This record gives sequence, structure tokens and C-alpha cells, in this order.
Amino acid sequence: MIRLHDFELSGSCYKIRLLLNMLSVPYEKVSVDYVGQQHESADYLELNPFGELPVHKQLS
Repeated sequence: MIRLHDFELSGSCYKIRLLLNMLSVPYEKVSVDYVGQQHESADYLELNPFGELPVHKQLS
């Protein structure tokens, strides 16, 4: 399963959600507080050093 780190109002995140839904790919959505700058936290920067959205991680 895919874990998608997502911001609901992001156009880029929307495109990924749309594609996953069209392909019927199951995924887990993790909301990111973009306004609160969660994408600049150390934990998030480990996932994506550039601090950009969306980020996906393959779950085992």
C-alpha cells in the first residue's frame, strides 16, 4: 500500500489522488499542515529534503 503525504488544497496532490482513484490503487492519506509549515519540520524533511508536496512512501 502507498502512504500519500497530502495537502488537500494542493493541485499537485489532487492529481496524484485522482490518478490513484482512477486506477483503483489503495492508499493511506496523511494530511500535512502546510499552513502551519509542517512540511519544513525535520521529520518531513527526512521524507523529502526539498520539503515539497506530495510525498509518497511505499509501505511493506
